[in-house]
Formats: sequence, C-alpha cells, structure tokens
Amino acid sequence: MFTQLMAPEKTLRELSSGFDNLIPGASIGIAKNLPVLFSKFEQKKEQRESLADAKTKKKQKQQQNANSSQGKSKKGAADPNQDMFTKVLLKVGVIEDIKEHADADKLYIETINLGEEKGARQIVSGLKLHYPDMLALKGRKVIVSFFICF
Repeated sequence: MFTQLMAPEKTLRELSSGFDNLIPGASIGIAKNLPVLFSKFEQKKEQRESLADAKTKKKQKQQQNANSSQGKSKKGAADPNQDMFTKVLLKVGVIEDIKEHADADKLYIETINLGEEKGARQIVSGLKLHYPDMLALKGRKVIVSFFICF
C-alpha cells in the first residue's frame, strides 16, 4: 500500500489518525504492475433480490407500527415496557453562531443547524467552563439529544 501511495513505510504505531501521514508536497502517482488493494464488491442477483425483499418487509412493518402507534397516541398510552434508550433521538448539527448567556456565567447560547426544514435551533449549553474560547466552537459538529415523549 505504501508503494502505491509512494510514501515511506511506517508501522501502525507511527501512523497518525489525522491523515497527515504523507509527506507535504509528495507527489502521488499511479503505481503500475502492483496488486489491487481492495477488490470491487459485487452483489449477486440473489443478494440484491433478498435485500429488496427485506426493505419491502421493513417498510410494511414500519407502516403497521405507525398505524398501531396512532391508535395508542389517540388513547394517550405509551408502552410501559419501552426501553428508555429508544425514547432518545440523537442528531448531528453544526454550530452556526454562538454567544454568551446574558444572565449566566457558565452558559453559551448556540444556534445549531440540524438540517431541519424549520431552520436552525437555539440551544443553551453549559460548555463555557470546558471551552472558554467560544469562537473555537463555531463551525464544529455536535451531537444534540432529544427526549421523545410518546
């Protein structure tokens, strides 16, 4: 692999997780007469058909669950055996704007884009003690959790 990338060989311990293992300015060319690193994955016709069947069954099950949950929501009763973790929704968002909270010493007010149609959300968080330089947070990705009440 190092030969194909025209990079010096390194051990796993020497490799960096920051993808900066290549020497700056090094040219990367096409290595000739070397084995292919990764072969192309091709699905067989049976695999594609079984995958399509599985997707169809999943959609049908989701529709059945949606229909049954609509009945439950009308009654106002949630499943008492539902695991608490299934009531948490996690979304990745990008901090578009950040400012200090006017009435609190430990809080920031962030405008976070979660890719929703209604636009960015304004969220208050206690990150000020952990990130005193609020400008370092602008443009960073964050995970926002929501508790879903059925």
